[in-house]
Amino acid sequence: MITCQIVKDHLKALVKQHYDAATADALIRGAAKEPSWLPEIMKKQDWRRVFYDLNQKHKGSSLLTYIMKRLHDLGYQRELVTMGVSSCTLECALECKSDVPRVFMDVLCQAIKAAIESAAKTSSDDMQELAVRQVSSILTLCSELPSFRSIFS
Repeated sequence: MITCQIVKDHLKALVKQHYDAATADALIRGAAKEPSWLPEIMKKQDWRRVFYDLNQKHKGSSLLTYIMKRLHDLGYQRELVTMGVSSCTLECALECKSDVPRVFMDVLCQAIKAAIESAAKTSSDDMQELAVRQVSSILTLCSELPSFRSIFS
């Protein structure tokens, strides 16, 4: 058991030492789904810590931004805050200069659609106007993303 832990610790150290954001981001750029190994490894607290450490060091990594968002969605908000990871919001993804994963874009599109549907159901003209302005703001922010333009062009 001790030998297994030593090997595991050494592997984690190697991952931290040799992480290459460009190579890692290539794993998810344009992918229709996340890597098959990711859901299982995100369940392990020691590997989540590796992701948190890498995220602090490689803030522009699309893969790590995506992982932080997934961890948030999986209910690890308290752990994210404890580890000093800022919340993964739209602004977090927009700061990333590389392509945003297709999965994120799907979620964003669903949110925009829900906002539009909500505005249509609202009886108050003021509320409808507010909802339309919010959707317009989101679309303006996203218009700078190449992957967003390709989806809606």
